[in-house]
Amino acid sequence: MLPVVPVIDVTAVTYTDAAGDEQTVDESAYEVVNGGLVLLYGQNWPAKQFGSRITVSATVGRAPEPEVRHAMLLLISDMYERREPEPSTERSTLDDLLANHREYS
Repeated sequence: MLPVVPVIDVTAVTYTDAAGDEQTVDESAYEVVNGGLVLLYGQNWPAKQFGSRITVSATVGRAPEPEVRHAMLLLISDMYERREPEPSTERSTLDDLLANHREYS
């Protein structure tokens, strides 16, 4: 499992082999599944030097959604015009724009 999600693409997996040389795992040996690297059938992870780390270079995150960008611009322009916070208990346009992009844990 990788510590960050969502993983869009893994560009390289490197490690230090038993002889102390840096090596790259062939891209055809693994695939990205549910935020982790999974070996394909018949493949094995190579032996690495004791105590060395495996480095994964990846593209992670989400592409910006148009509604989120619009909400950000709306909020920034409102903050610029008013310069003072105005408390409100009503549902705003900002809430409507971000309603489908909320994540709860």
